[in-house]
Amino acid sequence: KKKLILSLAKKNRAWMQKNRDQYTGIFGSDLSGACAIASTRLLRLLNLNRVKGVSIVGNDSHCFIIVDEYVLDVTATQFSPFENEPVLFIKMEELIDIVRKRKGDNWRHFFWWEIGTQVTSVREFLKWQKEVDWDEDQQIKPEHLKKVA
Repeated sequence: KKKLILSLAKKNRAWMQKNRDQYTGIFGSDLSGACAIASTRLLRLLNLNRVKGVSIVGNDSHCFIIVDEYVLDVTATQFSPFENEPVLFIKMEELIDIVRKRKGDNWRHFFWWEIGTQVTSVREFLKWQKEVDWDEDQQIKPEHLKKVA
């Protein structure tokens, strides 16, 4: 299961890197601004490949995937200390420990993986994005969901 998840995540990150210029809300090679787009597409990929225990999470400033108790984030390169981690796949408790040790007492200010909403379908996530008025330039284009295979 882990091998499949990592393979799909790497494929998805490569797709996001290749297609980032089609979105005006993405700000560089670290994929800042691409979290919702990449995570939505990755959720579709994981669901199509029948990976169990998968959900997408969104909060005030970031989106990522949860697989069982693991955080799966293909845009974590925008955050310290993960600039050199194209695919972050780590248990939530380990991620909290890393950020807490690196950032000290103020660690929650630097913790981008808080769970705000957590849903299992692309449709539910897109509905949530509209409800919270998520920046349209940082939402996946419908044609990019149709091309997922």
